[in-house]
Amino acid sequence: MGLLLGGLALSNLVEQFDRYLFTVSPIPFIDYSTIEYSILCGPAFSIVYFVGNFVCSISNDYVRADRVTVVALSCAISSMALLCIPFTGSFWELALLRVLMGLAQAPITSFCSSLIKDEYIEQDRGFAFGIFDSATFLGFAISLAIGTLVYDNEGWKIPYFIFGLAGIAYSFV
Repeated sequence: MGLLLGGLALSNLVEQFDRYLFTVSPIPFIDYSTIEYSILCGPAFSIVYFVGNFVCSISNDYVRADRVTVVALSCAISSMALLCIPFTGSFWELALLRVLMGLAQAPITSFCSSLIKDEYIEQDRGFAFGIFDSATFLGFAISLAIGTLVYDNEGWKIPYFIFGLAGIAYSFV
């Protein structure tokens, strides 16, 4: 069960890292002081993520999919979208990838939470959820620290390549 919890927490960390790398590794053709950036962070990602998460939360109880496979596919698709960001050349291409990331990341929280509920007895669930949720903040912190470090030393494209490939590799483990 510890291996499962570690894997779920790592999935959450990858999700958060992929989400926040966008803020610390600026893309040259996006003016981060305009409405474009607001759209990329807001409706293009967050609204799609919210609706997708809501749908996944409801369907999780009725659809008998292998939840571990769904989480792995979600990580892989989100990381593939992250990997494609350096190949974009316009706002709309980037917006499409952010929508894809929002849709791909939507199942992770509800499916991981469901797995934790099923695999841990009631007295251990608080600990399990605490570990899982802590990965949210660790992913954010690592994104800020390592993402910024790689961006400062290697340029804007390299962090997307490195961390997109790492997320894809992780999803196959």
